[in-house]
Amino acid sequence: MNIPLRHIEGGKIELLACAKDSGLVVIMLDAECPICQKYTLTLRELEARYPRTAFVGVFTKWNKEEDMEDFAGQYELDMPLLQDPRHRLVRALKATTTPEVFLFDRQGALQYRGAIDNWFYALGNYRPQITEFYLEDAIKALAEGKAVPVKVTKPIGCIIQQ
Repeated sequence: MNIPLRHIEGGKIELLACAKDSGLVVIMLDAECPICQKYTLTLRELEARYPRTAFVGVFTKWNKEEDMEDFAGQYELDMPLLQDPRHRLVRALKATTTPEVFLFDRQGALQYRGAIDNWFYALGNYRPQITEFYLEDAIKALAEGKAVPVKVTKPIGCIIQQ
């Protein structure tokens, strides 16, 4: 799991080095995925609400450096943004979709994977109101030392091409 990834600002970084006291959220991203674009506000809000949890965006190998930088600037993402140029992390996590999130505890154990919430229920179809907050509920539980209520959900988004 501690696979070195390329930081869009230069150099390499290992994911677990990013973890904070309450864990690490890894978000698989694609600059052209409209669902990733729509979730950027939610991700910024979650990152601000849970400062003891680290948030890291990981772009697939199909994203060029300038596309990642444009995405970060346009959607005002301050979290570390990394690229998985050989899809080592994609394969290790068995990631299939962007956006797909993975929540790890401080020791690096996977606690939750799947959708951010239930806003989207199919490609191009979303609810007017979110009723299930999977990632936020998992972050809260982990921060409070409780069991994560839901461990896995099905992410809805753009398929990661291998």
